[in-house]
Amino acid sequence: MSTCMAKVTVKFHGLIMDKDVERAEEYEVTPGATVRAVMELFVRRHLASLREEPLSGDSGKLWETHVVMLNGIGLVPEKQLTTEVKEGDSISIFFPVSGG
Repeated sequence: MSTCMAKVTVKFHGLIMDKDVERAEEYEVTPGATVRAVMELFVRRHLASLREEPLSGDSGKLWETHVVMLNGIGLVPEKQLTTEVKEGDSISIFFPVSGG
């Protein structure tokens, strides 16, 4: 029996990377994959290029220091752990901006 994979797009904005790379990528994930699981794939693919070193090989720091949205709706870190993605979803990762 074959498992139908879902295609999910990850878009990253701002100063998340040290070098200029594609700003959107497509990932194929298994049914039931969460936002956090997709982001972990992203981190593994780009670990050498990330501006902020994940803590102890864990990608947790990225979730704590960047804004994450699923289909335009912001997700706090706890929701990223439980929110499942589906075919055609788009995850956006933004470097937070502040001013004063």
